Amino acid sequence: MKKLLQTVGCATLFALMSIELSGCGTPPPPPSAKKQIGTAEEAIETGNSMVRHQQFDLAVVEYERALSEIRSVEGWARGNEASRLGVLKDEARSKKVSAEFEGKRKASEAALRVKSPATDPKAAPVVDAAAEKMKADKVKEAELAASNKAALDSIGKAPKIAKKDEPEDAGDVAATKAKKPEAGPDGEPAPAAVKAPPKDKNGIYQNVDENTPPLVIAKLQRIGKFVVAYCQIYNKTNDGKRISVYNFFKDRDNQIAIPQLTTASFPYERFSTKVKDLIADQSVHNLAPNSEEVNGGEYLQFVSVGECATDELAGKVAKLYLDVRFSDGTKVDLTSAESGAASMKIPEKINLPK
Repeated sequence: MKKLLQTVGCATLFALMSIELSGCGTPPPPPSAKKQIGTAEEAIETGNSMVRHQQFDLAVVEYERALSEIRSVEGWARGNEASRLGVLKDEARSKKVSAEFEGKRKASEAALRVKSPATDPKAAPVVDAAAEKMKADKVKEAELAASNKAALDSIGKAPKIAKKDEPEDAGDVAATKAKKPEAGPDGEPAPAAVKAPPKDKNGIYQNVDENTPPLVIAKLQRIGKFVVAYCQIYNKTNDGKRISVYNFFKDRDNQIAIPQLTTASFPYERFSTKVKDLIADQSVHNLAPNSEEVNGGEYLQFVSVGECATDELAGKVAKLYLDVRFSDGTKVDLTSAESGAASMKIPEKINLPK
């Protein structure tokens, strides 16, 4: 019995020594991102409150603060914390883009609101003045056309009017005719002549002429987890129109692959593919609803961008359905030609015009 107790005692002592020794040299636990996650959640909630009070500029600042906290730890966070950071990053980015859109829309509506002449002697907007001038020009043209038609009916040919008989506004009528295209058979103004476009150094867009369709998706490509579409809107009418752009990136089964709120559009000029985040890090303004105007006979080249969670998901995007709404209530839409993932490999950097 004594020998048995000695054996048990030795075994117990050995176990205790093993437990003690096993703690030696154990690496410290990995750092925690709990603080940064809490700060990001607080910033997002503050941004949400700002949006509810329509303080969109302040909301953008809060969402950017959340993104800054997330970027500071996403390189080393692991496990559940890494997953939570990914969810917060998507939420902060999408809400930041939405707040920017709403801020631009609110500013645009304020700028377009007609001021009362009683409170502001300079109230007449430039747009309204141009519209009134166009109406007056149409009236003059209609009167001149009616006069010429009556003269042709009576003598069979257009009369020759001596310079001394010209009305006082003959110079204005001649200048108007020189600037505007001749009226069509139905009396409506013909489509405006397209202005000569600059040469596209990157070779993405074709030259614009009278045969160019009103909406073009020139190229669709993948850059990491981002999908980029190079688009163009051409206003063939004589009237300027404000636009709102909506992007729907789809897969081969025609299902939405990127939520519309996680997309954005930017003017082609000064858009950069060299930044880390092709949506949040752009220095050029995005095309918020009704924030951009395309004048008659002119065009706008822009880039629509969508972000996926991974590069693999971006490779599944096959096409873009583009919906452009005009301020006059009309719209144009277009679906790009389907592109395979193999043809959407990460391209070399493009040096866009600065």
